[in-house]
Amino acid sequence: MSTSYRRCPTCDVGHFDFEGPHVCPPEWCLYWTSELAKHPDRDPGEDAFRVRGDDPESAAKKWAEEYDQDGDYHIVGGDSQEMTIWKPGEFDEATRWLVRGEGVPSYWAEVMP
Repeated sequence: MSTSYRRCPTCDVGHFDFEGPHVCPPEWCLYWTSELAKHPDRDPGEDAFRVRGDDPESAAKKWAEEYDQDGDYHIVGGDSQEMTIWKPGEFDEATRWLVRGEGVPSYWAEVMP
């Protein structure tokens, strides 16, 4: 019997067959708190980032990883972001989060011929 590893096409989480059936983490909506305050009459879910995570914290971290992928590394560079996070259709349960990061230096050495 062989074991296979697959990535879920919906949430991109990898899992092995022996782990049992895969269940995608819930979807979360994230948007800048300051932008929501500027446009209180707008549907907050319209422009929200949609990220999957087990909870608001993991969704915020996933969003930060994706947001910083443009190569500018705003969050890792110290530009924290205040985000409002909620489950789709449950904006009245939204919570505010401060999303921050840090760059961790990495060093290596190789023997020279």
